[in-house]
Amino acid sequence: MSHEQSENAGITRRTFAGLGVAAGASAIGSAMLPVAPSIAAGPTSIPSGVAWPEAFGPLNPALTYAQVDPLAFDTYEFGQDRYFLDTTGVQAANSGHYLAAPLPIPSGSVIFQLNIAYRSAPIVEIRLRNQEPVTPYLSPFLQTLPNSAPPATITYNLNSPVTVGARQTALLAFFSAGGSALYGVTVGYVAPLDNTVAQLSAQVTTLTNQLAALSAQVGALPQPPQLVLTSPTRVYDSRFANQASGNTGGRIGGDASRVVNVANAIDVTTGAMSTPDFVPAGAKAVICNLTISGAQGGGFLSITPGDAAALTASTINWSPGTVDLANGTTVKLDAQRNVKVFSGGGGSVDFIVDVAGYYM
Repeated sequence: MSHEQSENAGITRRTFAGLGVAAGASAIGSAMLPVAPSIAAGPTSIPSGVAWPEAFGPLNPALTYAQVDPLAFDTYEFGQDRYFLDTTGVQAANSGHYLAAPLPIPSGSVIFQLNIAYRSAPIVEIRLRNQEPVTPYLSPFLQTLPNSAPPATITYNLNSPVTVGARQTALLAFFSAGGSALYGVTVGYVAPLDNTVAQLSAQVTTLTNQLAALSAQVGALPQPPQLVLTSPTRVYDSRFANQASGNTGGRIGGDASRVVNVANAIDVTTGAMSTPDFVPAGAKAVICNLTISGAQGGGFLSITPGDAAALTASTINWSPGTVDLANGTTVKLDAQRNVKVFSGGGGSVDFIVDVAGYYM
């Protein structure tokens, strides 16, 4: 037969509900989900220093809290007694035995936190048992509480949360060493519906992060050049001695080369600069017309990027008797918006560059 004693002197106003967590947090919505445990490894013990502990660790607003009053704990083995005193808590009449109480939370719940008021150094377990098929209890959580001679409280934030599966029951079990006592427990958990919301929210977060990563990868891919077409505009004419844009004027012939800056438009009658940055900074290439004028002898011109070391193909060719000739081409620019014109074949010629578009 079990026997219980009650001793209320000086503390009749106090019950376990005085721990301030009887109601717990309200059910959470999709915007309030369990946060990662704040304790990286192991619990934090907070000795109360008073006869009755009244404060646990900080409550997690994302959790629902269930209270297990100390009188819910009974001896685990048949034939063992217990006793209860307000000042000393619930104890097994004989040390070396278990106190246990059913855990009043629904199947599918996930346990994230235990808050325990106790004395001495009991061993706490969360035990799960399958109803179908029936199996012995499993113990996914087992911990020896730090020894404390006066009443103390302790909070465990579970690094590995415990899920109460479908068709499972849950039990809190405390192995009572000499002088071990319980004043009560609260359990912080996420209910099944809230857990579904949490899982969906986690999936949404994962998908959002994946989409952001993919967007960043797409943004990092090289973008194809964009063509900007313009009205044909003159940017160089060797027939003018005084050239805009720092260019060199005069005929070209023999095995020679000349760097020509095509950034600025020029006046076709004077050669003076008319539109600065007609081909804007950052342009990668231009669509242009290369015209030769007053050709003598025979030869060719090759228009290449401004930093080219040598020519690889001709752009325009002339033979003796040719006077004026034109050919369209597309040429890559260097970083300063320069092209380079190579000549060969022995003849000499003036040349003109008109731009009809550029690639950005």
